Amino acid sequence: MFNIFNKVKMFKKVVLLILILISSVSLIFSIMSLPDIDISNINSALYILIRLPTTYWLGITTLVLGLFLNPSLKSVQITILSAMLSVAYIELPRLMYENVFQIEYFHQAQVFHALNYGLVTDPKYPFPVSDVAHAILSAIFINVTDLEAVYVVSHLLPIILRLILAISMLCIVAGFRTSKYYLYLLTIAPLYVVISDTEPSFTNHYIFVLPLYGVLIYLLTRLDDEERFELYILLIIVVSAITISHIYFATLIIISLFTYLLFNNIVKKVASLKMTYILASITIFLIWHGYASDWSIQKFYAELNYALLPAIDRFLSFEINPLIYVYKAQERYGSIPIKIDYSNILFLKNIMVLSINLIILFITFFSLLYLFYRQKFRKVIQELLIKRTIYIWSLSAIFLAIYGATGTAHPQRVLESFIIPNYGVLLLLLRISERRPNTFKIESIKTEKVFKNKTFLSLIKIMILIAILASVLFIPFKIITYWGTSLTYIGFSQKYIHEAMFIATYGDPRTPIHYVGSTPYWFLTEIISKWPGLRVYDLNGPEGEMYFTETLINIRHSLNISESHYIYNSLSSLYAMRAKYFIEPLLSDFIENYEELINKINVIYTNSLTEFIIYVS
Repeated sequence: MFNIFNKVKMFKKVVLLILILISSVSLIFSIMSLPDIDISNINSALYILIRLPTTYWLGITTLVLGLFLNPSLKSVQITILSAMLSVAYIELPRLMYENVFQIEYFHQAQVFHALNYGLVTDPKYPFPVSDVAHAILSAIFINVTDLEAVYVVSHLLPIILRLILAISMLCIVAGFRTSKYYLYLLTIAPLYVVISDTEPSFTNHYIFVLPLYGVLIYLLTRLDDEERFELYILLIIVVSAITISHIYFATLIIISLFTYLLFNNIVKKVASLKMTYILASITIFLIWHGYASDWSIQKFYAELNYALLPAIDRFLSFEINPLIYVYKAQERYGSIPIKIDYSNILFLKNIMVLSINLIILFITFFSLLYLFYRQKFRKVIQELLIKRTIYIWSLSAIFLAIYGATGTAHPQRVLESFIIPNYGVLLLLLRISERRPNTFKIESIKTEKVFKNKTFLSLIKIMILIAILASVLFIPFKIITYWGTSLTYIGFSQKYIHEAMFIATYGDPRTPIHYVGSTPYWFLTEIISKWPGLRVYDLNGPEGEMYFTETLINIRHSLNISESHYIYNSLSSLYAMRAKYFIEPLLSDFIENYEELINKINVIYTNSLTEFIIYVS
């Protein structure tokens, strides 16, 4: 019987290795055969998925089968490789875009600003002046590797950061090697990160800070077990890095650490190691944000007020509407309805993230119940209140409720950050339940209690397995929701960038620019910012059905202006909106009138029928 068991286990391992090998080879062939896409041809939210090669779906299928098989073998090496393959497959469609997102918009623009001018702040950009770490390190990476900046920002760094995020989640769980459940959690932690549904990450401060946040939770859970000098030094370094990376994460952490000190009797522990190093982290936060705000409380308040404080105000005013961003998408073009495939993807995204979150929270809940069963309620609460991770988890839950309920931020984006402290707390609870001996002697426990004890443990194990299965099953759906809903965030095409470079090379800084399509402000500021007094005018009509007629009226008005100027046309993004809205009838009439109008004009630069520059003299 033992030999048969070993043979079955060996057979499973061989099958698993074959599946992983097929998935890896399929990934390589998929990268080699990825087609290009033209955003002017996108007419469905499923467009990019239809364009993916067959080898891509073959690799995904074998990977999912391998992930289903892996938990029974408990192979750490295969788990890590599978997690990294999962990230690679989900991020792979990014390579189909020449310029995937708005690389010159808000925080991404900081990278180019650092490269062009050696600065990471600019009053023309509405980003918090304190969030600079991602721009500095991205610029250093580009200079050291000597790779093309656009390629690094759009393709390479987002994939690397996503991989680092998954690896940081693996590290959180791998640090709990004595836990009975760590191998199961080792599988699900990075898979949850893969599945949690934010907009596809680009090189910005948010995706940059998440791995740091994961490392911080790992350090706090380790410090809750053992207070070591080197761990405290690492804590200060990581908190300092987060401080200059993302103001809201940094504020959340500092408030949590301060609350921890307050609740643990700060007066009696003035001389303790934990007091000294936590105060050092708080001091660094205050010094940096004081410096970044010119030591002005009003400026720091304004920085927080960009998103955090309005969310709290809405929450206190009972402006509760977690689906507000869906309604905004529906209202953007007035009576023009959203396409069915796009709305279905939106709801699939919500269902997917919500279901996984509920499973994880139930595991945490039953783990807590198990602790209450084993020990007195008051004793468990006292023990948890001395753990630093509890404070970050609690405040994260509060901010999640505020942001999600008010619709100030996309719930999926907030949930991605919430899972990190959630895992920290879950592992902490499992560690406590494993290490603490039972209050009663084993002989004195009744049969009924023993049964209940086993029932609790069985429920926890079953829910962990359900979470793994759900995570694995959702990988293909993640790809659909991840890239299906991203098409309207494409931003600037390469054609558009070439137009801007043409103006920068051959244009006259005294000549104003009128534009149709996506606002060129952010990109033009980088290319033509050395032209003081440049005037840029928007010819786009208001969003909704009136966009098309009003835009044509504005173009006609621009053509009749006697002053010499450029008209900067980019309609690719408008074409891409066909993936989201039923605008085909309005768009076809608009293009017909638009082309008739433009054919009478002197076009000086052309990329395509939808991308060109006009000079009006």
